[in-house]
Amino acid sequence: MDRNFFTQIVNTPTRNFNILDIVLTNTPRYISDVHSNVTKLSDHNLVKIDLGFDCRNVDYCQNVKEAGIFSFYSLDLREGDYEGINMHMRNINWNLLYEMCCDDNGESFMELLRLTMLQLSLIYCPAKKPPSTFKPKKNRHKDILYR
Repeated sequence: MDRNFFTQIVNTPTRNFNILDIVLTNTPRYISDVHSNVTKLSDHNLVKIDLGFDCRNVDYCQNVKEAGIFSFYSLDLREGDYEGINMHMRNINWNLLYEMCCDDNGESFMELLRLTMLQLSLIYCPAKKPPSTFKPKKNRHKDILYR
């Protein structure tokens, strides 16, 4: 899971004393609370996850993807200078950064790694171009020929 930047957010037993139900996310900051409640419907507990935003608000949900100029979504990653990123990453003292993150589960180091990659991507990848609004004019003569 850590290798793919996913975080398991269910950390309480969901069946007897075992955690059998998993929920993975790559953005744990969107999760505000996790509940595991006994139910008569199953021998597994009912897992309820509270999000830190109201997904019924359609306008807000469209912006949840960190849309903004300082996000991965704003970059054209296909056109990035990956040799430059690799060279820059070789010069980072990853052991020192890991030691600075003193939590046991590595969550703060993973966030630091994400922010470092975002910073490098902002340096070495161009911004996406806005979608073209150009619409070619209809050829009136072509329409006449179709009639």
